[in-house]
Amino acid sequence: MPHGGADPHRREAQTHRPDRRPADGAAPDARAAGVGPWRGRDASLLLPADEPSRRTRKDERLVDANVGQEWDSGPKSVSQEHLSGFQPPRRGTDFSRSAHASAEAGQKLGVRTAFAWGLMSNAYLESLLLEVFGVSALESGADLNVTFLRPVYLGDTIVAHAKVHSIEDTVDQRRRLSLEAWCENQDGVRVTDGYATVVIS
Repeated sequence: MPHGGADPHRREAQTHRPDRRPADGAAPDARAAGVGPWRGRDASLLLPADEPSRRTRKDERLVDANVGQEWDSGPKSVSQEHLSGFQPPRRGTDFSRSAHASAEAGQKLGVRTAFAWGLMSNAYLESLLLEVFGVSALESGADLNVTFLRPVYLGDTIVAHAKVHSIEDTVDQRRRLSLEAWCENQDGVRVTDGYATVVIS
């Protein structure tokens, strides 16, 4: 185990529910809808370059879905800019010198370079779900549960995936989709594994 900090290879489990719509009725911006509960400095770094930062309430992207249907985010390169921007707001703490932003700090822990916060993989998955289903599908009854399997390093390329596992009708005549959700690196190795639930019309 690396000295002086948590083992980056440790498995972690997190459950996140996408944020609700603000009181003014406006769609959550990329910081809220794109990466769920995270409150970092620049969530837009995790979204595609052409991704709108706001959506309307009617923007439920998918009408039809079938068991076995699959989507992916396309490749996301983990850059120094991403690592430096994805820092939790904690007063009095300089994360720029941590192993989550500094290759030198990562090497001191016994790994080859800086490694991403686990929630970055979670953010890639939430961004994919937002892009496929829209904000409305993620507002009521949505759930995302992930387990971090392996570290994501500076320079890695990550692809988020979602695949429909099952579909059931709801009492309000909508459909609840249970999805497999995972992220793979450039070697096709899963770094994050989990499942998601969304509700669509």
